[in-house]
Amino acid sequence: MGFRTSLLYELESNRNIGDIIDLERFIVNDTTKISWNVELKKDFAKLITHSFEKQSVMFCMYRPFCMQQAYVNQDFNARLYKLKKVFPEPGIDNLILEARKD
Repeated sequence: MGFRTSLLYELESNRNIGDIIDLERFIVNDTTKISWNVELKKDFAKLITHSFEKQSVMFCMYRPFCMQQAYVNQDFNARLYKLKKVFPEPGIDNLILEARKD
């Protein structure tokens, strides 16, 4: 999802000439492609560009404990809080929650 999200942001940024009257009507609001949080909208209005970063893709467990990839990047994910301190880099074992099959 990260690559498609950053690509859509980039495409939308290329359409943005900087004098948008109604941002909500201008941007693509398809939540299957991009989730526009407040900070991302502010960056967009200020013509700040963001691009895909391969190192921001990591494997994670998502309910109901299914392994999948997640794009964890400060530019596109709002409210990460202390997530980067708990999991500072990809590849480090999750010591907070461990599921065992015995």
